[in-house]
Amino acid sequence: MLLLGIVGACVVYAIGQNHSAGQNANGDGTWQDGSLQPYDSKSFSHDVQMYNGTMGILVMKWWDMCDALKRPGPMAVLIGAASAVAACGCFMAARRNNEA
Repeated sequence: MLLLGIVGACVVYAIGQNHSAGQNANGDGTWQDGSLQPYDSKSFSHDVQMYNGTMGILVMKWWDMCDALKRPGPMAVLIGAASAVAACGCFMAARRNNEA
């Protein structure tokens, strides 16, 4: 279980790295600058809070966290951690079965 999860995380990371390397370059060979997003500004945050309240800000932050999972690194870590938890659960169930 643990080995399958680690292999799966490595595959997801490798595929994601190959896929994202092709997306960073524009057609003319220049690099995209994704660091200046419009929702990073204070005026945008103020407008969202004014029109939608604090819940709007929380939804925007949650949306950013979901976008972070689209990158291969955090997704691979999540898969590896989930497989480790599942493997620990399997070991605990096997230990209880042997004791009974």
